[in-house]
Amino acid sequence: MDNIIMELKRIRKSANGKIILKDINLSLYKGQTLTILGKNGQGKSTLLKLIAGFIAPTSGERNILEKDLRISYVPERFPKLNFTANEYLMLMGEIYGLKQDDIKNSLSKLYEEFEIESMANLKIRDLSKGSAQKIAIIHALLINCPLLILDEPLTGQDSMSQSTFIKLVTNLKKKGVTILLAAHELHLIESVSDRIVIIEKGQISDYQGEESSNKPLMLVQLKNMNDKATEIIRYMEGVVNVEIHRQILNVVAEKDRCDDVVLTAIKNGLSVISLNEIRE
Repeated sequence: MDNIIMELKRIRKSANGKIILKDINLSLYKGQTLTILGKNGQGKSTLLKLIAGFIAPTSGERNILEKDLRISYVPERFPKLNFTANEYLMLMGEIYGLKQDDIKNSLSKLYEEFEIESMANLKIRDLSKGSAQKIAIIHALLINCPLLILDEPLTGQDSMSQSTFIKLVTNLKKKGVTILLAAHELHLIESVSDRIVIIEKGQISDYQGEESSNKPLMLVQLKNMNDKATEIIRYMEGVVNVEIHRQILNVVAEKDRCDDVVLTAIKNGLSVISLNEIRE
């Protein structure tokens, strides 16, 4: 129990007469990487915002058990700020009472570690999603945040950026940072997760590692992609993973849902390049 930094007990959250979270009991442990899996609209983002302290529960308890716990929350879409990365991070350091020389020294090391030296003087609004997320994570490390919350960090990133993110999480784990993230790319995130829970209709349960294990899968390759169509397909039932590589949208879906994916793609202006069954 000494390693628990936050506890949720019997958490319920309602809005406009609708129950969003129901009877959530969850403990966050120091240095743990906890992944919340779930489709869109099941309550992932609401749960993360509640843990971060941005919203209050309708009932239940949110207990912080580590004194002066600092929490850094990285939303799915980082704000398109007009600051340069360096201006933003210097300002954040000063707000938390750090000396300018100490901030500069820390940032120099972090820029090198995260391989973004060339981006330090670019406007955050002009950065890619992956680069903006790096800035948010550097912010958390700069002010020594022991709890980092990431909402859908892999969504919209290509395979190379996804691999870079997994390495990032691995390095953060070595630093002892507690990481809470929401995702639906299980095959990417499973290797760095200490615990995985599934959220469905506002309730959580532990992932047992058996879901969809015996269902045949198809790889659907699509071109002429657009952001709207990509997001629609990403959250379709039976879609296991979506990746972008060289302007090709690669969709892994359960075989019995493949026709739905193809029809949705065509309806939204995409063209099918190929359909192939994935064999183990």
